Amino acid sequence: MATAWGPGQGRIDTAIRCRRRPGRRACPGRLHVEHTEADDIRWSCPRCDDNGFIAGWAGSAWDRSGLPLPGADAVDVVLDEPEYDVVEEAHVLDPEAYGIVLRARSTPRGIVLTGDEEPMEALRDHVAAEANHQRRRPRQRLLDLAYEAIAEALGWTA
Repeated sequence: MATAWGPGQGRIDTAIRCRRRPGRRACPGRLHVEHTEADDIRWSCPRCDDNGFIAGWAGSAWDRSGLPLPGADAVDVVLDEPEYDVVEEAHVLDPEAYGIVLRARSTPRGIVLTGDEEPMEALRDHVAAEANHQRRRPRQRLLDLAYEAIAEALGWTA
């Protein structure tokens, strides 16, 4: 996910969950990352202080550096953590819409998705399709809430 941002952006508070399990419990932290000018990814968890760096990622299957960055007229959508988590797990096939999910930032308001209108509309449609095919009600409700937040940010009402 960190490669979706270009180098030199400084520290980014991402929506990436920490994978550490101190005391056999999942760390609740979301990672801070920095894509350095030397093409390293430095990461740290503000909750458990785990940290490290990733080198040699360029050109790998996980390299998302080719995704276009949002423009000046980008739309922001704020989701609660559970809403973002189900969107992140959805099968978003459109590369630009997927880039919006990858570049999500963790803020005190919630998880912020930023993207241009057309990719954001594609993400909205993917979330709607995922909600329509979901059989588990709690997960479907979270997808519905995410859909509503995206639609509202786009100024779209049913």
